[in-house]
Amino acid sequence: MRAIDSDAPASGAEPYAAALTPLIGVEHHFHVDAAGQIIALDNMDAVWSAVQAGLAKMLAAFAPDTQRHRSLLSVQALLSGLSPDGRLALLAGELRPLFLFAGGKVEDGAGRGVRTVAGAPLGRPVPVEGVLRVTAQSDKALDLDEQLAGQGIAVGITYRLSRRTGLIEKQQRNLALGTRAVSEKRELTPAQ
Repeated sequence: MRAIDSDAPASGAEPYAAALTPLIGVEHHFHVDAAGQIIALDNMDAVWSAVQAGLAKMLAAFAPDTQRHRSLLSVQALLSGLSPDGRLALLAGELRPLFLFAGGKVEDGAGRGVRTVAGAPLGRPVPVEGVLRVTAQSDKALDLDEQLAGQGIAVGITYRLSRRTGLIEKQQRNLALGTRAVSEKRELTPAQ
């Protein structure tokens, strides 16, 4: 991870930034199986130490009566209670969407039905369903569009899927829950 950028209100962005800021610039050595599942992190101790040191440094930078300090304390408490599997799930969470189609098939035509859950970070996850379609393709990539809906929730996701690697190179997710909305963008860029 190179940067975190958000235009969300501080109440929503602070916990997210508090959890992820210590990971900026920290190299992760993940093991990925043939099905595209992240199964291990070789340098877990180093990464987890960086997380703890980063949180401690951030805590020291903010006065105890600030929202940022309170958010950091909440994140620190949450992280301290995680099991090793929970730590791996947390650290791999931002990368898992890149492997969404690894080991699977993407079909052209009418698309395929999708059932999953959505809602976070705006509310509790609820069942959603819809269709995933190929919208464009070239020798290098497939462009896909996924439209899902459920109890008061609408989710639209576009993907650019590399034909060479099978990884999602770009993802844009728009989630609406009632009057609240969030947009997320992920982009995989080559290492420098």
